[in-house]
Amino acid sequence: FVSFFPGAWCAATNNKQQYLQIDFRGMRKVTKVATQGRPGSNDYVETYKLSFSLDGNSFEFHREVRQKVKGKAATTTSSHHMQLVFCKTWDSDLQSCASTFFKIIAFLISWFPLQVFQGNKDGDSTNTNRVLPPFHARYVRVHPQSWNVRICMRLELYGCESTGKDEGNLAS
Repeated sequence: FVSFFPGAWCAATNNKQQYLQIDFRGMRKVTKVATQGRPGSNDYVETYKLSFSLDGNSFEFHREVRQKVKGKAATTTSSHHMQLVFCKTWDSDLQSCASTFFKIIAFLISWFPLQVFQGNKDGDSTNTNRVLPPFHARYVRVHPQSWNVRICMRLELYGCESTGKDEGNLAS
C-alpha cells in the first residue's frame, strides 16, 4: 500500500521491507539512477539498494563487483569474456562448460557485498549514481535502507533497450 503525498512515491509504512517496483515492459540495460525526495519537505531516502528481475518473480540484488586496476577502481571483466577463456582452457563441450561456468560465477559473485547507493540529503536536490556494473532487467526494485522522516522519493532510471547480452563486446 502507498500513502498519498503529492509529487512523490511514499511508502505507507517506514521500514526496510518497503520497495518501489518499476516494470519497463521490456528488457533494459540500467546504467544510472537519479533520485529526489518529496518536494518542499524533509521526506527523503538517504540510502537504498537495487534488485532486478527478468520475470518479476525472482529478484537478485545488485552487488558491488569491482576490482583495483593500477590503483583505481574498475568494473570486472565481462562474464562473456571469462566464459570463453574458461571453456577453451577446459576444452569441454560448450553447453556443459557454460553451465558449470555460470554456477561458479554465481557462487563467486555471492561473496561480493550488496551495493548500497547514496540517496538524498533533502527533499528537493537530485542525487545521481552510476550503476557499476550495469545490469539487464525488465523489473527493478528500489529498497530504501535509511530515510529522513518518511520514505518518499522521486526516481529516474537511465540506460537503453537491451537484448540481455553484454553489448560491450561487439567485436567478437
